[in-house]
Amino acid sequence: MISYFDLHCDTLSAAGGECALWGGKFAVDLERAPSLSAQSYALYTENACIPAEGARQVREMLARFERESERLSGRAVRCRTFKDLARAREQKLPALILALENARPLEADPLLFDRLCDAGLWMMTLTHNGGNAFAEGTYGDRSRGLSTAGRMLVKLAGERGVALDLSHLNERGALELLSLTEGPVLASHANCRVLCPDERNLSDEVIGEIAARGGIIGVTLHRPFVGLRGGIDDLLRHVEHLLERVGEEAVAVGTDFDGTDTLIDGIENNADLEKIADRMSLFGYNERLIANIFYKNAYSFFRRWREKSEI
Repeated sequence: MISYFDLHCDTLSAAGGECALWGGKFAVDLERAPSLSAQSYALYTENACIPAEGARQVREMLARFERESERLSGRAVRCRTFKDLARAREQKLPALILALENARPLEADPLLFDRLCDAGLWMMTLTHNGGNAFAEGTYGDRSRGLSTAGRMLVKLAGERGVALDLSHLNERGALELLSLTEGPVLASHANCRVLCPDERNLSDEVIGEIAARGGIIGVTLHRPFVGLRGGIDDLLRHVEHLLERVGEEAVAVGTDFDGTDTLIDGIENNADLEKIADRMSLFGYNERLIANIFYKNAYSFFRRWREKSEI
């Protein structure tokens, strides 16, 4: 199976109290992953969840992630630092990475962000689909962007080496965030709005700004963000647009496995990513380009971002 670096899944929240990482039989299961893989696990909470309850859920998911990661010692590598990711790559072991999807729980617990950073938080979105005290989400008030608290959180994230993920942030908020930081940013799971006009997809302006500062865009398998008939070929239209718009170093993968019930046709779990790689080969993509999109671009992004912050 092809090596891959998946920038986003919701397996921790989908699993509830069950085993989530190995043998859990969710869409992402490390038991069926290739030895050389990296998986970002989102600590996701719904906007409908009050901040205090969201903070409790985040702490519970983190504790479960830590327990399961410890049990997997020798079979997978929990990545607190970039050296951990480099070690996983050298030893050909799956790499486990933490992300925060929706900063709303931080409203209730000012110490939670530092706790997450100490545990190895690598990236976060400020919002989910709705707004919070930090910013406005994709489907919220278009006239509202980042708040004062949001601007402070952007600054703090830069200081702690947490990459800012523009997924779920509305257009105004995304452009404001980009104006505040020179550091790399990413969109872990989003496609191209010009091809599929959902607000959750990225405008060409935002795509260009992400790439201009060395960022990456993880194409997502959520069918409503792919468009047309929702097949692999339709997904590759988004890949092609990104390649033409910003070049091959900015394109990556962010499946949204376990966060959606409407995946593109023919894809059910992480083992099926091979089908997309095979289709790319038929379309004339060479092995180097496929490897870049599936693994190397994301690896290089975090090498630049994490190594600098860990000095």
